[in-house]
Amino acid sequence: MWIAVAALAAVLSAVQLIPQATNAVRAKDLSAVSLPSFALISLTTFLWALYGWYLQDVAIVASNGVACLCAVIVTVMKLTKG
Repeated sequence: MWIAVAALAAVLSAVQLIPQATNAVRAKDLSAVSLPSFALISLTTFLWALYGWYLQDVAIVASNGVACLCAVIVTVMKLTKG
């Protein structure tokens, strides 16, 4: 039961930011995006991925790696394009 909960959480963590990142890349309009929020999400997911690496837990690394990549894309676009 708990393994299923953890697997679902990992999948949702991995895909939660894909729509925002996709929308940001396509529309190139980031006026409604909060830079501090996405910078914090980038840092948080990066740290979780590092922790997963330390634990050698592929699920933690993969889910947070995908989320971090999406958050970093949005953060960099916000910094460069406003």
